[in-house]
Amino acid sequence: MAYRVLIVDDDAAIVKMLEMWLRERGYLTAHCADGAEVPAKAVAWKPDVILLDVLLRGADGLEVCARLKRNPATKCIPVIMMSGFRKQMEDAVTGLRGGAVDYLVKPFSADLLAAKLEILLRRCHHAEPEVVRERHGLKLYSNERRVTVGDKEIRLTRKEFDLLDRLMGNPFRILSPQSLLETVWGYDADAYTDPHTVEVHMSRLRRKLGKKFSSHIVNLIGSGYRLD
Repeated sequence: MAYRVLIVDDDAAIVKMLEMWLRERGYLTAHCADGAEVPAKAVAWKPDVILLDVLLRGADGLEVCARLKRNPATKCIPVIMMSGFRKQMEDAVTGLRGGAVDYLVKPFSADLLAAKLEILLRRCHHAEPEVVRERHGLKLYSNERRVTVGDKEIRLTRKEFDLLDRLMGNPFRILSPQSLLETVWGYDADAYTDPHTVEVHMSRLRRKLGKKFSSHIVNLIGSGYRLD
């Protein structure tokens, strides 16, 4: 099933970029440029998530979020607020207290958005535990946060598991240390760029997974890591 994401932003360039990122990852998208149209669009289209800019034509994003939460038909739709202007801690706190489940400061990366959506949708849709990743004889159980090779379970720390999940979820794609710091650790890549944190955890992960699987994790010096 493809999840639906409603993008609410009056910047056409940002909408186009978000739609490209999301469609590449299998999401269905729709968008509104006018905040006043959002409640009716949400009722009609029934999105799984709403990406809502704080500053909009026709309505303030915080008020739009409040209206969605007052309506029984839309109150359960998770809202992620976005802003390129209101970047202070108190702005995020206001958004979260107003009903948003998360607050993203622009500009943010495609990887960070994808990770946020994966975690949110996993939490909202309580499916039975299932194998969501399987490569080279290794199985990763996303809901149970469990990894096995054959009948053997490999015990990983939370960060090691999240690193492996990112690699297996993006095969053949180069993941830079900066993107991993954002998506696994939640660091601001502009403020924290030390790749040593990733190197140490990746080394431990490869050692635990063994030579057979780790041989498929390629370290591209100066670029990042890729699962072949």
